[in-house]
Amino acid sequence: MSTTTSKAKNKETKNQQNEASPVVKLSDYQELDNKYKRALADQQNLEKQHQKDRSHYIKYANEQLLLTILPIYNNLKLAYKHFNLDNPSSWLDGLKYIINQFKDILKQENVIEIETSNQPFNHHSMEAVEIIETDNKEQDNMVAEEIRPGYKLADRVIMPARVRVYHYKHQNGSMPLDHN
Repeated sequence: MSTTTSKAKNKETKNQQNEASPVVKLSDYQELDNKYKRALADQQNLEKQHQKDRSHYIKYANEQLLLTILPIYNNLKLAYKHFNLDNPSSWLDGLKYIINQFKDILKQENVIEIETSNQPFNHHSMEAVEIIETDNKEQDNMVAEEIRPGYKLADRVIMPARVRVYHYKHQNGSMPLDHN
């Protein structure tokens, strides 16, 4: 009788285990598979929409800046159209006005012109295009002349200034190796 009782207990234990472990029906599996496929499709659509939005943003990112610059372009065209040889000073006044318009817009966009006049040469913000020898030791490594202005956007150099730089010439005619 003990064997019959133990068999009954084993059978009862197996039934409890079967009830505890979930039985996946085919319909449940298909439902989960459909949910997975929908979620995957939603993710792919979201990625496509993100790419589309990003390319649209890149394409039109400068629109506001262009809208502020286009009136200046129109003013330049008008100044050119109305150039008068009999009264060039009024034309120059118009050009000064347009230059000031440009300066104001650059200032609004946080673009700063790099100061080079009476400044020591700075290789981070300037590009030396020519070295001019000098006998004055105080002028060594100073900017002699600005060839083209440079600009910073906030604190980043976006266009280095091109300059001519003084270089002190020793009395024996040679240039020192280290001029810092």
